[in-house]
Amino acid sequence: MGAFFVILVIRFTYYNIMIKIVFNLVEFLPEETPTDNCIWCNKPNKKNAAHIISKQLLKSNLKSNILKHSVCTYCNSVFGKHIEDWFLKYSPIATFKDIVYSKRKLNHLKYIPNFIWLDSISEWVVIDHSNIENVINPQLLLSSENTLALFLTYHSEEQYIAEGITYSEIFKFSFKNKDYTRYINKKLPKNFSPRFFIYKNKVIVIANNERDLDRIINKYTSSINKKSKTEISSIEELITSDYLVHYQWSFSKYLKWASKISFEFLSLIESPLFVSASAFSDFRKHMVNPYSYKNDDKHTVPYILGKGYEVNRLSPAGWVGMFLKIEKKILLPYFNSINKNCHKIFIYELDGLLLSTVQIFNIEPCQIILAKGVQLEKIYYIEYDYDNDSLKFYYTERKLFNSASNLLDFSRIDDVFQIPSSTQAIVAMDENMRKLFL
Repeated sequence: MGAFFVILVIRFTYYNIMIKIVFNLVEFLPEETPTDNCIWCNKPNKKNAAHIISKQLLKSNLKSNILKHSVCTYCNSVFGKHIEDWFLKYSPIATFKDIVYSKRKLNHLKYIPNFIWLDSISEWVVIDHSNIENVINPQLLLSSENTLALFLTYHSEEQYIAEGITYSEIFKFSFKNKDYTRYINKKLPKNFSPRFFIYKNKVIVIANNERDLDRIINKYTSSINKKSKTEISSIEELITSDYLVHYQWSFSKYLKWASKISFEFLSLIESPLFVSASAFSDFRKHMVNPYSYKNDDKHTVPYILGKGYEVNRLSPAGWVGMFLKIEKKILLPYFNSINKNCHKIFIYELDGLLLSTVQIFNIEPCQIILAKGVQLEKIYYIEYDYDNDSLKFYYTERKLFNSASNLLDFSRIDDVFQIPSSTQAIVAMDENMRKLFL
């Protein structure tokens, strides 16, 4: 293998005609090959309709995304229970799904932890799950400048004044009558501001330590005694225009989900016989074994640097073989389409390693080694455009890319490819990482 490989970025949108001529990029529609045994457990169990990409991540129930004769009920339920259901409730993927497909309804909020990050105001906010439509309660918080600020949501202060009561009066009444609950949680982010908020008609005082909790109570006491006005900040506009960011995240769940999508598309495109090869045996066994998911929740990431989405990566940097041991560091080419508003999957083989990159929404792609000792004659690209609700399949012959290290081969088509400086992707998994999967 050459010392370096070029990252090739295919411009499908603007150079579609040129790509088809130069690279023989062919669009095709695969058909499922019926099989007696499940492609995952290799048992003749009863089959059911298995959605390769979760149907909740597509606008409509596209036939080319469904395996009707390849996945048994049991294996399909393992993925639904341990991977898809989790991501569609607790992860940033659920936020993207709601914003893209549900016009910001954010229906999944009832499942997530109470604390989310609102990037526009650089602040953690608290969700009242008893009233999802409001999204966030009124919250009287002590800012880093040691000032009290009242954050409002969809219901304006004027509406409550018309009803004869204001948020400030609710807090004041509860405080004077000591009708509130103190709540300390050391797992809260370090930069979480102490605050009062209303949850199911009950005032809660919350902080991540005793000192901060006492600090906001003392500040509020002083505010009441001096009869000073509390600064009121409405986040109504901010909350409708920004992503709501919340966390639970799991590297291992994400990699398994991406692997599941790749493997099932590979079965659809090539055949169940292809994916039944012994090279996939360990991969298949671990993927459908419920016990292989037992550590996933132990390694979830509740907060990343105390902030929100994309502060750090959500997938490991470089290539990962979850159930493989790669003895040496090697260099691998990395493909990615610059098309936007798409789920994107590349599947290809190099030197016996079956590689896949999977990108859901605009989260950075997973780079996965599915198996070694496999030969695949084509490079496949699958793209779901969620603006146009279209799922398309492409392939090209791998020989067109085999000399990727020789830049002269691409000198006449550098307007089609972006060719940045050569970069290396390292195949590695230390023991701590391996414990996530095995």
